[in-house]
Amino acid sequence: MDDIYVAARFAQLSNDDLLAVVGPDREDYEERAIELARIELRRRGVDSTSFRSPDPAAPAASAERAQARLGVRWLEIYAALLGTAAIGGVVVQVVVGAEVAGILMVQLPLSALQGALAYGLLKRRLWAWYLNWAFLLLLLLLPAFLRRAAAILGPLPLVVLNSIYFAKRRQLFGSGKT
Repeated sequence: MDDIYVAARFAQLSNDDLLAVVGPDREDYEERAIELARIELRRRGVDSTSFRSPDPAAPAASAERAQARLGVRWLEIYAALLGTAAIGGVVVQVVVGAEVAGILMVQLPLSALQGALAYGLLKRRLWAWYLNWAFLLLLLLLPAFLRRAAAILGPLPLVVLNSIYFAKRRQLFGSGKT
């Protein structure tokens, strides 16, 4: 853990967020991070023991704070696009008169993957977070499999941007117990 980075990050947080780090959310942090949060609170003149005792709504409030800090608008848009692509892909294949074997062997499994991924991401399931990485890899490998190497440039920006976005939002998807 880089103390300078963590200290700079904590300097950007509100007092309530820092109090959560030393209080109800402390199990999510290493001891050194908790110590740095206390140092930042002392620097601000806030008593680090003044956090409120945990109540049943605390985990939900903590998750809401994390979502507010990280932003989930793209997550919702991305899930909607995946769901639309799942249905639209099959419809387009049928309308253009693609071979039944192609629809059954390629498009239906891909649409099922997109639909499941959309559902899991919206429900913030950990399996969907992991499955999204496999899907992004598939987007990169599919053009090579279809022998269209130049087509890799199409999904590349989506893959890069989603990789950055989802790497920063792992905590939104829980511990995998649900």
